[in-house]
Amino acid sequence: DPRDIRAAADLPAGRFALTGVSLAGTDGFTPDGVTRLTGCKGLQSLWLDDTQVTDEVLGRLADLKALAMLSLANTQVK
Repeated sequence: DPRDIRAAADLPAGRFALTGVSLAGTDGFTPDGVTRLTGCKGLQSLWLDDTQVTDEVLGRLADLKALAMLSLANTQVK
């Protein structure tokens, strides 16, 4: 049951699997915020377009073994 979650109030009441996250264009995104995603072991898709993500920050995502799609358009990643 894929859902578009835009606020904490939109989260399901029970357990759920987080498989995709889009932080694209998020003004308040900080590189340290990526660290919070490292516990999401089932994360398969991550969009970080138009954020301030860097090469150093990407190293923090190395443990996300299920990550199959990572979008980095218009970032500082080389």
